[in-house]
Amino acid sequence: MPHEKQKKESLKWFQHAVEDLRFAKYGLEANPPFLKGSTFHAQQCAEKSIKGYLVFHGKRVPRTHDLRGLAELVFEINPSLDGKIENIGDLTKYITASRYPTELEFTNDLVQQAISIASLVYEILYREISE
Repeated sequence: MPHEKQKKESLKWFQHAVEDLRFAKYGLEANPPFLKGSTFHAQQCAEKSIKGYLVFHGKRVPRTHDLRGLAELVFEINPSLDGKIENIGDLTKYITASRYPTELEFTNDLVQQAISIASLVYEILYREISE
């Protein structure tokens, strides 16, 4: 059971994560849609959800955007989550590709997939700390 301070700090991470998720969805609904911004915020949602989960469990939060590496830390805490959070590594490339010139083509489908992955990560990890 986490200390009250860990739980409060963890919830702050999840609050930021859900705001990023809302930004990602809102950006996709805009006309024209903010495709790059939405992928950036989807990535940020997943990253902050993982970091919030790590804080909840009293782990040090690495200063990295590598979502696959961060997910491995989650799986060390709870191996049963491995396989439930799939394709998370795909979001890592959006941290820079969404903010700088790139050859990556941003489409509605790509953004929707990024949002779906981020939503799943948020929902699974938030449920884990809420039980």
